[in-house]
Amino acid sequence: AHGHHHHVGAGTRFMSPYPASLLKSMVLYAVTRLADRGPIDPAKDYLYPGGDGGLCGAATPETRTVDEWSRDMIETSSNRATCAMLTLLHRTVTADGTGVDFLNADLTRIGLGSLQLKGTDPTTGTRWTPGEITMTSLDTAKLFLLFEGGKGTLWRTPTGRKVDAALLSDAGRARIQSYLAGQAFHEVLSTGNWCGHKTSFTGDRIYPSAGIPALVPAKWLDPDTGIVGVPAEGVFYATDARPCNAQAEVTFLHKTGLTTNAGSDAGIVRSLPGKPFRHYVIAVTSNLGYRYGDPELGSLGPNPCFNGLVDYVCYTERLAKLGGAIDTALAGRGPAKGKAQRNTGTATRRPVRP
Repeated sequence: AHGHHHHVGAGTRFMSPYPASLLKSMVLYAVTRLADRGPIDPAKDYLYPGGDGGLCGAATPETRTVDEWSRDMIETSSNRATCAMLTLLHRTVTADGTGVDFLNADLTRIGLGSLQLKGTDPTTGTRWTPGEITMTSLDTAKLFLLFEGGKGTLWRTPTGRKVDAALLSDAGRARIQSYLAGQAFHEVLSTGNWCGHKTSFTGDRIYPSAGIPALVPAKWLDPDTGIVGVPAEGVFYATDARPCNAQAEVTFLHKTGLTTNAGSDAGIVRSLPGKPFRHYVIAVTSNLGYRYGDPELGSLGPNPCFNGLVDYVCYTERLAKLGGAIDTALAGRGPAKGKAQRNTGTATRRPVRP
């Protein structure tokens, strides 16, 4: 297109989509780093003073261990648990100021300056604001690469500092991976929660389509029906996930995000024993939240995700197709020869205007 020659080499400019619940991975980073350094103890009880009546839930105080709060923040994407951990960070004293100041400064120090969490309320942890909370997919992929670890230099910062896995302790990394591995929401890049799902408007077509062929943790499957349920969040899926678990080729240690205008998923993919080799990090951020659906959903009225018509199908299946295509491509490559067996895949999606 003519008129664009001024921007050659500048790359595409666009607003980074709001990360939605992917922001919980930044909170987890800070809590874990401060646990490694001493001011936070994962085994200790933390009294959350109570929520705002909205995002953070009831104003009643609640005590749980830091480890329990953190697990719920990641596995079931509990907003209340995240609010609790944000208030813990606000109350923690560090050389940078509060633990939230540490979060923003430390991520910048390791070259992930697009990962920032600003403007939250110190008393309840509420007030998550687009524009003040930012994550680009490439920096998110690097954060998850750090969560996975590996030998040698993982990346260099713009100032030349080498970042390696030792930034996190073995115990800290084990906790992070344990939470990510327990992820209940396989409904974005992986769609095991929707195994074999068909609807009246797709007929015999499986919808949403299969993505990364990941194992859904057994703890979320009903032992009798195999249906995935997340009771704490009031979300129950519609189909038996066991056939897809039987065919799974990988584990996916990940975190998803969903709001009206944002859909995201980032994590670590590892092949299961005996399956085609892959070991990579993937991060996708998009503005494809639940106000945008596949064409078939258009006839079902506003927000079919929440009106009981599609059993909580809340993301376009384009995200699952993207995850499946990337996984197929990387599985076909096999193990890297003579280097660390690590492939980094990242994907971003530009905002689409209707």
